[in-house]
Amino acid sequence: MSDEAVAGLLRSHEPLVIIEAPAGCGKTHQGANYARDVAGTLGSGRLLILTHTHGACGVFAARTAHAGDRVEIRTIDALITQIAIAYHRILDLPADPSVWVYKDGGAGFALMARKVAGLLSAQRMIARALARRYPVIICDEHQDTTPDQHAVIMAIHREGAALRIFGDPLQRIFGAEKTDRALRSDRDRWEELKAAGASERLDHPHRWKDGCPQLGSWVLEARQQLDSGRPIDLTGRLPLSLRVLEGDNIAQAAGGYMLERAQARPIWNHVRAADEIMVLAGNRLIGGLNAFLGRTLPIWEGHRRDHLAALV
Repeated sequence: MSDEAVAGLLRSHEPLVIIEAPAGCGKTHQGANYARDVAGTLGSGRLLILTHTHGACGVFAARTAHAGDRVEIRTIDALITQIAIAYHRILDLPADPSVWVYKDGGAGFALMARKVAGLLSAQRMIARALARRYPVIICDEHQDTTPDQHAVIMAIHREGAALRIFGDPLQRIFGAEKTDRALRSDRDRWEELKAAGASERLDHPHRWKDGCPQLGSWVLEARQQLDSGRPIDLTGRLPLSLRVLEGDNIAQAAGGYMLERAQARPIWNHVRAADEIMVLAGNRLIGGLNAFLGRTLPIWEGHRRDHLAALV
């Protein structure tokens, strides 16, 4: 769907709009523009933008700065925490759960979301009050919401809040349960959500327009292959800026990484010549890759923060 058509759908009177937006296709641009246009039309209410990370909150804050206090931006966990603090006695939670939630590796977040979702379902007046305060809610990266987080948002929507949801099921970050059953359940929930409202897709790769448009088109085609259950073909025609180097790990030790010299040489040459490089690998291979690259690159093994809860 064209950018203009998506912008029109967002500004329609539809109570629920779901936009599938692959990375680089203008999701944040559309969401921020819509927020700026709508924020001043809500009377005494405010527009609420819900994200999953503080970094995303910062991006939306910069792009909606002139709207002032007409826009509130927070993480979904922060919204749930706000409700939990107000009703902590009913929920049997600490008066300030902001530290409690980090116990047992952060398990408190899921428990708090489940309790708040149950509260809003049983006490509709609370969800109604939230809908009056936030008559329009924008949900960013909604594919990463848990069922209970989703239930909290939908409870407010049922009491009158208009929802504008952006997400991409192929970018889903799974929690503890990484099973086929969890994948199917999550995908079914996303399809049911789309069926409940008006849905469209952003499909123009804006991020690559000033660099390599061919790469942007190739990425979207590769996504379609994955979405239909077919493998990505790396042996056929590739964009000029994309080069694939193949290597078979011949290390004997678990977690080790070693290539035949002929396969390793072009990789070493590229690493030495590159100004920027990103390494994607399973956490068990990071140590082996670090040794393979001569410990010349600082490698950060992703989003895991196993000891953060203990530190907090």
